[in-house]
Amino acid sequence: GESAQAPASAQAEARRMQQAGSGGGCDPPRQASPAAGTETSPVAPTAGGAWAAQASARQELEFQIVVDKSSGGRLGIDVEPCVRTRAAMIVSEVNAGLIKDWNVLHPEVAVEPGDRLIQINAARGSVAQMAEECKKNASLSILVRRPHR
Repeated sequence: GESAQAPASAQAEARRMQQAGSGGGCDPPRQASPAAGTETSPVAPTAGGAWAAQASARQELEFQIVVDKSSGGRLGIDVEPCVRTRAAMIVSEVNAGLIKDWNVLHPEVAVEPGDRLIQINAARGSVAQMAEECKKNASLSILVRRPHR
């Protein structure tokens, strides 16, 4: 069998994530196994995985991007609504378009599959409202949250 400590460390990690990201947090549906994230963790788990859970909680990143859609260009991303909260869009693919252009110019804050779009201009907390903002030919200020990896 597997380590008897795995469920306890998974519960501790879930509690930490809940406390750290209560504002619109959303887990992508494919994030099922807590063991998957610990393999690449830079911190070795000790005392029942407590260090690994703290390290993964700190790796969540939030950043803002601004793309100018006033000339009618396409964003070029495929998104799906957060299954649990319906308050965020999860990026499933980045194709040719304004977001890919942003990524080339700003590799340190590039939008990647798995990232969550939390706010677009003033729209926050509603996938429908954020989608309406994306349709406008205007400058879009997008708040992106990258889950711990």
